[in-house]
Amino acid sequence: MYIYKKDDTVLEPYREGVEFNDYDLAQEVANHLIDLYVKGKVVNRCRHFEVCRVCDQQGPCFYIDSDGNQVRLTSCEIQIPKFDGQGNIFVNSSIIHYVLFHNYKPEDELIDALLNSS
Repeated sequence: MYIYKKDDTVLEPYREGVEFNDYDLAQEVANHLIDLYVKGKVVNRCRHFEVCRVCDQQGPCFYIDSDGNQVRLTSCEIQIPKFDGQGNIFVNSSIIHYVLFHNYKPEDELIDALLNSS
């Protein structure tokens, strides 16, 4: 189990009523999250699957990564380096489902970190 450090932030994968107004930005955020997952930037893998709070979907989810490969998403926390370089942001992998299927807009801190990472 990963032990969080002082400058780390743990975010909820979903907050009700917060939506993207920009479809392209939502896709870009989801693609960055999938790519981090594929690259193994994950901690605290779980043996269960999350149940969606909106549509009750459960079980493994499948997505397409930036190389066109099918990715089987399991439950874990995705690790994203903070934009300022001070610590990491951690969010449950179910956020990918919320962004892609429910137009969920994560916190600006997470979006900034994803869009300004390489």
